[in-house]
Amino acid sequence: MKKLRLSLLALATIALVLPPAMAAADQSSSKPLVLSIAGSGDGGVRFSGTVAVQRFVQRNGEVFAIGAVSGTVSGPAGPIGTSLSLPVSFPVHIGDGLTPHAVPGSVHSPASSPTGRGARLVLVQSSTCGVLHLDLGAVNLNLLGVAVTTTPVTIDINGDTAGPLGNLVCAALATVNNVVGLVNVLNSLLSVITGLVGGLTGGLGGVAM
Repeated sequence: MKKLRLSLLALATIALVLPPAMAAADQSSSKPLVLSIAGSGDGGVRFSGTVAVQRFVQRNGEVFAIGAVSGTVSGPAGPIGTSLSLPVSFPVHIGDGLTPHAVPGSVHSPASSPTGRGARLVLVQSSTCGVLHLDLGAVNLNLLGVAVTTTPVTIDINGDTAGPLGNLVCAALATVNNVVGLVNVLNSLLSVITGLVGGLTGGLGGVAM
């Protein structure tokens, strides 16, 4: 399984909680985080593409990730075509995960995943208060007239508690039971991550930095 390694840039410490105006600015100006995604449908239909996570929102006390899904739909006879679906709402399950088995100061993500499993992104710096585990749940999509169910996408993040990434991880873990506050922190965290890795444009196939 291929892995992508990228040294993280050192950043100055930022406040744990951003003012509402600053948080709103981050949401509107941040780049999307582009991750690999796969899916399948009846009759041997397969989907391979990317999801560009644009922001997090709360609905009825639940957290959702909003993004655009694009990629290629194929059948037993070969490619059917390319498709773009937006906006797509992914239910987000949040927890304190185990420490990722990765080298501090790096970004790891497989270029491909075992059948039935989604992409996995791991961002690791120094020790922190914990690991923020985000699962973007499976969703049902109609792509080119074909029903496709996506596989989950997993994001594990920790960071140096002296820097913005670690500070926001700690803030997110501390506000898990406060959905409105948590969504604000996740949007700030998304902005920091895309600033570090350039949005991982190209579905983790390469990073232009």
